[in-house]
Amino acid sequence: MRARRMQARRGHRSDSYSDLICSSAVSRPRGMMLSSFARIYLIGLLMLTKFCLSIYTVQPVSLNTTLNSTVTFTCKANRSTAYLIYFYVGFISANEDSIVKRGFTQESQYTVNETLQRTLSVWAQETNNNTNISCGTAPGDVRSTIAVLKIQGLLASVSDLTVTFINGSSVLLSWTTPYTLDNVPITRYYIDDGSMNYITNGTTSFVVSSIDPDPCTLANVSVSARNEAGIGQPAYISFYYKRVPLITPTVLVMLLWNKTMINFSMKVEKLCIGEYPNNITFHVFRTDSTVVYSNSISPEINEQMMVMTGHSPLVLPDISTVFIINVSLSNEGGEFNNVLSFGFANGMTLMCWCFLFSHMHVGPVTNIRSVIYNCTNMTISWDSPNGTNYMDYYRLEIYDNSNDQLVHSAMVHGTSYLFEVDRLIYKFIITGVNEIGEGMSETSIISLQKIPKSPQAVCTILNRTNDYVYYLVDILSTMDCILEAPDNIIIHVLCKEIGTVFSRIYQAEHSNVTEFVFSVPQYQKECNLTILLSNNAGRSDPFIIRLDTTSPATANFIQSPTIISTSTNSTTSIVITVVMVSVCTVIMLLIVCFSVLVIIIIYMKRRSKTANIVSVPNPAYDDIDKFKTNISINPAYGEVKTDTRQNVIYDEIIL
Repeated sequence: MRARRMQARRGHRSDSYSDLICSSAVSRPRGMMLSSFARIYLIGLLMLTKFCLSIYTVQPVSLNTTLNSTVTFTCKANRSTAYLIYFYVGFISANEDSIVKRGFTQESQYTVNETLQRTLSVWAQETNNNTNISCGTAPGDVRSTIAVLKIQGLLASVSDLTVTFINGSSVLLSWTTPYTLDNVPITRYYIDDGSMNYITNGTTSFVVSSIDPDPCTLANVSVSARNEAGIGQPAYISFYYKRVPLITPTVLVMLLWNKTMINFSMKVEKLCIGEYPNNITFHVFRTDSTVVYSNSISPEINEQMMVMTGHSPLVLPDISTVFIINVSLSNEGGEFNNVLSFGFANGMTLMCWCFLFSHMHVGPVTNIRSVIYNCTNMTISWDSPNGTNYMDYYRLEIYDNSNDQLVHSAMVHGTSYLFEVDRLIYKFIITGVNEIGEGMSETSIISLQKIPKSPQAVCTILNRTNDYVYYLVDILSTMDCILEAPDNIIIHVLCKEIGTVFSRIYQAEHSNVTEFVFSVPQYQKECNLTILLSNNAGRSDPFIIRLDTTSPATANFIQSPTIISTSTNSTTSIVITVVMVSVCTVIMLLIVCFSVLVIIIIYMKRRSKTANIVSVPNPAYDDIDKFKTNISINPAYGEVKTDTRQNVIYDEIIL
């Protein structure tokens, strides 16, 4: 064995030139004129290269992998041409301490069917990226081909992130995948819209929907790519959800350049950005409803003056007649309501046409509004068409907006109507009628839904296992009126250490109790269950229960809910608790004072009994006359008289 090692060392030194030949036999300068000597030299190099390659049966192969993974390189050589095989990391042996500290581990050599085999495992950390790895053999230190280890870290952010509106509450996100190494796939994408987290399976598009889109609040959505190394850098995009405003601002339409241009303007200071129209369509038709011209434009917005404007060419037939311009506004949320029609007379002044049109055709009513009484009755009111002083009656049609079914109709001699409510969203069509005939109909959709009240719930532990705690949630209805009925129940469980463990949105059923079951991993700190109710009008205040996942496992354990924050009910509970604590404190103080007073009285009585004691005569002093003695007078003290009374009795002894 020692002889082999000495031979290997000599082979390392003596065969360095042959190794240089093996590694340099793969190229030669272009354009060189091959002489006879050069031909012989080239043939020798080719033969030597063939010999070098014949030593190895398996050589290291370049690999791509992710950060913090482990990969393995393999070398195999014929035992007939070598007795030892080993690895190089760059130009340094894999057994060197500096290489081992970088995460390289060269396994022991073993032989299978006259073939030497050895593997090199690598921890793919950042310092090992773009590392060259090769093998060597003894004798001769013949090198193998060089393999390169490339490591893919966290992915960069996606590019070309765009948003396409499907409707007012749903958008399609699309993006381009970030760069990644070959054979290192992107496993999934994470989408976060601020309220929910979504996961895709590797596709480059996703539809995000909001159950309560707010056109006044900027929505921020992020998309992050993930591979085996982790979640990459997020890409952000912002947009406003679209919605049709409840009240359409006043629209002004003017004809310019001798009736060859339509000018549109509208004040938008009372609209949210998500309520702006992004399409204006003009339809010009005769009084017999024959369309003579149509065109659609995209408006422009003046942010300083808060005015939206638009211009459209106008092409009319060369005839003298009355025309009506119907203007429609829309965005991804739908088509706007209460947009008036405008008229003009080709060949007449606009004032003359206005007089003619007001007597020929009744315009639409304006300012449709509603008032709810006691959750059961509703009054629908409106204003008469502009410029109309007299109306025979109004034809009122009331539809269920969910299925467009007519539920009631009436002839109203006035501008208001009272009826009983039994649906959530109504569509009203009001048409004025005078002696000329029916006027233009006006449609208004009014939602009566109210924001649900904060729910009440009781959380019960159904079971505990070694890994999970299973909870049953009973959600109690706090609905006072059907108009407060929720459409969805949102449940979210969040733990401080591991984040979100449960998040669901359920369709609400109009029942008194709704039950849900979920599980939470054992021994988590600060886990909270949050319950929200929502409908088209908005979301309720959250109801939050703190979950106990650290108590020992017991069967059928019922956890009393700990309410962290609620709405008005929470404030009332806190006030009641403070009052009860104050009353209990006052009672305890009264009890302590009474006890002290009783102790003082008992003590005084005992002391009084002890003081009233009469002494008994002492026989030693009975014959005090026997001891009559003249006491001399001391000039310093004056005269002292002797009391010779017998049977001196001490009436009282003061203790």
